[in-house]
Amino acid sequence: MLHDNSDTDYIAKATDKALSGGDASAWIIDNLQLGIIVMQPCSHGCKVELSNDFFNTTFNIKKEDIVGTPLSAIENLPISAIFLEKCALLNTTTDKITFEWENKFSPQGQTFMCNMIARKDKDGNIYQILGTIDDHTSEKRAEKNLLHNALHDGLTELPNRILFQEHVEDAINNINEGSDNHCAVMVMDVDRFKLINETLGHMAGDEFLIAFAARLKRAVDDKIILARLNSDEFAFLLTAVKNIDDAIAISDKIHQSLLDPFQLGKSEFYATVSIGIASTLSSLPYPEELARDADFAMHRAKQSGKSRSEVYQRASHEKARSQFLLEIELRKAVDNKQLLLYYQPILDLQTEKLVAFEALCRWNHPERGLVPPDEFIPIAEETEIIVDLGRWALDTACMQLKHWRDTIPGAENLGVTVNVSNAQFRKTNVADDTANSLKMSALPGSALRLELTETVIMENPVEAVGYLEEIKLLDVGLALDDFGTGYSSLGSLQNFPLDVIKIDRSFVTDIECNESNYKIVEIITQLSNTLGLVMVAEGIEKPEHVDVLKLLGCQLGQGYLLSRPLTADDAEVLIKKNLQAC
Repeated sequence: MLHDNSDTDYIAKATDKALSGGDASAWIIDNLQLGIIVMQPCSHGCKVELSNDFFNTTFNIKKEDIVGTPLSAIENLPISAIFLEKCALLNTTTDKITFEWENKFSPQGQTFMCNMIARKDKDGNIYQILGTIDDHTSEKRAEKNLLHNALHDGLTELPNRILFQEHVEDAINNINEGSDNHCAVMVMDVDRFKLINETLGHMAGDEFLIAFAARLKRAVDDKIILARLNSDEFAFLLTAVKNIDDAIAISDKIHQSLLDPFQLGKSEFYATVSIGIASTLSSLPYPEELARDADFAMHRAKQSGKSRSEVYQRASHEKARSQFLLEIELRKAVDNKQLLLYYQPILDLQTEKLVAFEALCRWNHPERGLVPPDEFIPIAEETEIIVDLGRWALDTACMQLKHWRDTIPGAENLGVTVNVSNAQFRKTNVADDTANSLKMSALPGSALRLELTETVIMENPVEAVGYLEEIKLLDVGLALDDFGTGYSSLGSLQNFPLDVIKIDRSFVTDIECNESNYKIVEIITQLSNTLGLVMVAEGIEKPEHVDVLKLLGCQLGQGYLLSRPLTADDAEVLIKKNLQAC
């Protein structure tokens, strides 16, 4: 290829000398690793004046068969047509043309970079055309390989995420407005794929992925595009989809194709997949949206039991997205001190004396105001934000109670109850956290009570007993929350070092007229008295609830009838008022 004007001038002078009989110049021209052809305009288009050895060898033609002959008359010279076309352009529009030409007649395929330069006399008439061809075959192949590798998975040779997204974009663009044709994306993830790598090794994992990709390709029509997105995640692109049933039918074929095991060395592995399906029938017509929605549906399928397909539902996604954004804001809320504790009074039902408060977490969102606890507590538990939140609640409640005890006369025996989540019990040493809170607040352990759910202690009863006994060494009380809604039996209570049973509000509701609720509470009360446990009734909302609970011998209670949860300031007012009344 000619790189600049000096190269052009050099070759032009060399060809002039060669044409004039200069042997040295002819030798130089013939030994260039560059094809040279010199043509003269004539009535038949262009007549060849000179061609070098590189040109003749490249096109397997003899010099005597080409020199002195018009291009249009030379047989078996595949480049003639394009050269004649460019010669016509040189005559009308430009002095130099550069173009890439592919020799499709070559069995191995050849690509050339070509230059054609018009040489003109002083009157501007073309008297000679100099053509060069530079073999770029190896560079072109390397470029194609580089492009292929950039757009394909190296293990399975399937399109990768980038190329798949381009295919999706093309499919969306080809959907005509008003047409009933749509496209769909199916994202699938191999269930338990990590098990292969962990038990058989990564080489077996790669062997499986190659076989898995091959089986997927056999399971569907060739027109359906299959891609490997990452590791064990694959995707299909379906076009000409009339309704979502078309995609579901394909997903059924995929599940069916995986019924036979994969042979990995001497081992057999049965593979299943979780498939998410999204289409332009319900998702926005953008590649990113379709892939995101299909991925969301795939994770829903995996969460629902694996080896199944899930069609994207916008309502479910919006709910999950809202929860995700709420999780992000909740993490900020913990750091930015947007959380606060409310305190719900616990009263002695016989004397109406205030004996303790249950500390309840509230979130004062800067824009939404108070976020309901049933909206953010489940998210906190699922994401384990509850661990940090629980420590904060324990510290804050202890400090607040210490303040009330020190500043309000007669409040020296007031107690506080703090909830401990399942995640806290599993992930942290609750005894150590409790000891730290008591030390920081200089509060005696007897002033604090921790509430646990039945799930916490019944998941691993033997281990739970050990943890609870550690806490009891601090003289801290232990309460079993929402008793009756879980799976612990009345008889199993004696196995745990508990002090308090809290009866779930569902049994208190309509206790005055519901015989079943009445009998359940009666039995629990009798058992708790026998075991020396204090019983607290939650959800007291009617005077009749108080009357029945007092009759049954329930000692303590809390609920909206007695008081709603209060801010720390309002709770302080209630403490002073209650102490004066009693």
